[in-house]
Amino acid sequence: MARADWLGRRGSGGQSGPSLNPSPRFPSFQGVNLYGHRSGEPGVKPHILLVEDEDAVREISTQMLTMLGYQVTSAVDGPEAIRVFTREPDQFDLLMLDLNLPGMSGRQLLRELRKLRPDVRAIYCSGDPEPDSSPGDPPHLYKPYRLMELKSCIESQLSSSR
Repeated sequence: MARADWLGRRGSGGQSGPSLNPSPRFPSFQGVNLYGHRSGEPGVKPHILLVEDEDAVREISTQMLTMLGYQVTSAVDGPEAIRVFTREPDQFDLLMLDLNLPGMSGRQLLRELRKLRPDVRAIYCSGDPEPDSSPGDPPHLYKPYRLMELKSCIESQLSSSR
């Protein structure tokens, strides 16, 4: 049976599409998004704060978000995310938070960031197929996610009222 990579492309076994190895970089992805705009052009797209402690996952997620036309700022853990968010909390349209961050869970991080900006939208990301959830939790995106799953989840969150 053919497997799909993170971009939703089907392969015939073996490795298809980009690997999770963060190098070499994928030059065909850099600076171009699915809307045909180059990063930094007028017509600013939503800004996402991605918090992910695994380097390879953070890099490929950043590439996917860029391909979808989003501005991306990334952080490796809760304390770094708080420092970045505190500088300009209104610049971010959406938070993508790994649930299993070292030292501070994604849930704890969201509570802290919402003290600064209660209306900020979020998505939890997890490799755990059945994370504990509570009423009112943001949607969960399960890793490894495909490009179109990511796009759909983000669009849903950005278009919903909080």
